[in-house]
Amino acid sequence: MASVALGILAREWDGPARLLAGAGRWETATIGALGSVGLNNLPATVLLSAQSLPHPRALLIGLNLGPNLAVTGSLSAYLWFRAARQIDARPSIVAFSRRGIVLAPIAIAAALLASSAFPTPP
Repeated sequence: MASVALGILAREWDGPARLLAGAGRWETATIGALGSVGLNNLPATVLLSAQSLPHPRALLIGLNLGPNLAVTGSLSAYLWFRAARQIDARPSIVAFSRRGIVLAPIAIAAALLASSAFPTPP
């Protein structure tokens, strides 16, 4: 329900669209990553992509890689911790988060550099 409300808000209020219209690829990915960490992936996606934007691939990179590598509350982290505990491993959430906070910007930068080989379609 919250995602629907954010989608309606984003279509009526052009704040997110204005923010992303002036942002480059790196800024768009950062905004996507921070938005998905703050709101979760789906609500951030609905809010930030309700209107046309100049760097959709950069937004997707930020929305997907940011929280999935850096936040222990993401679905991928949850599934990994659950699988580890099923085999009696006891991974450290603190160590996981420390590594993720370092790896997320590196992974986002690598993905942005790789995606620059493919121009964004009009």
